[in-house]
Amino acid sequence: MPDYRIPCIIKQQRDLASVPKFALFSCPAGQILQWAAVRRREDDPDGPQRRLSRAKINGIKRFLNLDGRNCIPPAVTLTLRIENTQMQQLEGTDPADSIFVLEFSVEDDVADADKPGIVIDGQHRLFGMSEFDPNLPVNVVALLNAEDMETAFQFLVINNKSTKVSSDLIRTLALDYQNDELAERLRTARLTLDDNLKYVGLMDSDTQSPFAGHITLVTHTGDEDNRFVSPSAIENAVSSIQRKNVKELGNEDALCDFFYAIWRPTIEKWPELWNAESKLTHKVSVVAFTMFVTEALISKYDWDELDVTNAEEVAETTNRILANLTPEFWTCEWNIKISDAKAVRDKIIESLTQISRNIRSDATWNEDVEIVVL
Repeated sequence: MPDYRIPCIIKQQRDLASVPKFALFSCPAGQILQWAAVRRREDDPDGPQRRLSRAKINGIKRFLNLDGRNCIPPAVTLTLRIENTQMQQLEGTDPADSIFVLEFSVEDDVADADKPGIVIDGQHRLFGMSEFDPNLPVNVVALLNAEDMETAFQFLVINNKSTKVSSDLIRTLALDYQNDELAERLRTARLTLDDNLKYVGLMDSDTQSPFAGHITLVTHTGDEDNRFVSPSAIENAVSSIQRKNVKELGNEDALCDFFYAIWRPTIEKWPELWNAESKLTHKVSVVAFTMFVTEALISKYDWDELDVTNAEEVAETTNRILANLTPEFWTCEWNIKISDAKAVRDKIIESLTQISRNIRSDATWNEDVEIVVL
């Protein structure tokens, strides 16, 4: 009969008597599986866990195998039934520190129903870490003597109310710590970032950039109200220019100058559209507008009528393109929902093309522009 002795910190988050106490500790993964059950719905109608995914377990093992520095800080959450006599304050410690030792025994080959612990969250981490190395320490948050209803409630809250880390926060952190070593570790962990992320940081800090200070990177500088352009809008817009395969735009400086020469005249001509509420600053619009203007500019380049490396020439041509467009398109009502879907992007480009033709032919600007509500 294995005996377990686990030092821990015991805390109660709320003062109500019905609120369970938490035990915070670290324990070998393989040991936890000896005294904590993973009750699944297909095996037990009252079980909280979903079907075990072999792919997720293999993903944990793969992550740990890839780099000796890789570790898993998030705690596994479980419940633990334990008598008060099995929780003893660690001798010689200050009571205010709440340091205890949990001491309990479990029969060999005990059935899951008789195990004192039940895993609420983190089953794949637990199995993956145990298969990688059963002695690998796992961080644990254990609810002590929680009732079945509390266990089910905690499972539902943890798995349905958690908030994903925003993509903008990921991009901000990646930029703050950008280096080849970090990029490689992110790739091995299957967290991939756009190769054009570098342009996001550059265009947010470059004093020549019309996007400087306007990209929605997570900051603490108090200028969040001015940040309304999505980082992924910059990445995708830059990619749309790169897909034209113009060798003269193959270096960073030339591409940035070209991109700035599209957007600087646009912002100067339509300053009322440069805000968070504008349709123009939505991600899909930034990409679609860049694609539309780039197509026109590269067409002139292909006919040897434009030097794409000359920012002044590009800006002058952009102004001529803008002369056949109207800001009303971005302020009127549309009959489609703005989203990042390709269909929406294509509709915006199609609309800009029709508007340009209408204005050149002295027709009403919104004639045959399908997405505009008349």
